[in-house]
Amino acid sequence: MFSIHTDATCGTACWEAREEVCRCNCGGRNHGCLKSAVGKRPARTSKIDGERYELAAVGEYGELARDAMKRNEAAGITFVFAYSSREWPGVANVRYPSQSQRKWPELSAIANDRNAALLWVRVAEGVV
Repeated sequence: MFSIHTDATCGTACWEAREEVCRCNCGGRNHGCLKSAVGKRPARTSKIDGERYELAAVGEYGELARDAMKRNEAAGITFVFAYSSREWPGVANVRYPSQSQRKWPELSAIANDRNAALLWVRVAEGVV
């Protein structure tokens, strides 16, 4: 298997090996992992303001925002609530799902809920 390591986040296209060559940041580690009966779905990842994050939870915005605030405060970041920016990157961020994200299996139970949100937690440098 040949891979091209890029900054693109790893997702369904990689996991289902829709292309012969892996073109995401997993470097081929997750390529085709869902093609077997025992394949395990890797954690969802996202780039937020240039930083790599992993999906930690799906739920109601207010509840996840409180969780994000606690995580940020524990990391010594008190000026970021839940929705960070480049100037004040948080270790945890809450985002509303995009239209394409609402189709993810992880959101199937709450896909039509207007308060549905995603909690993203920053991945340590060098860990994917």
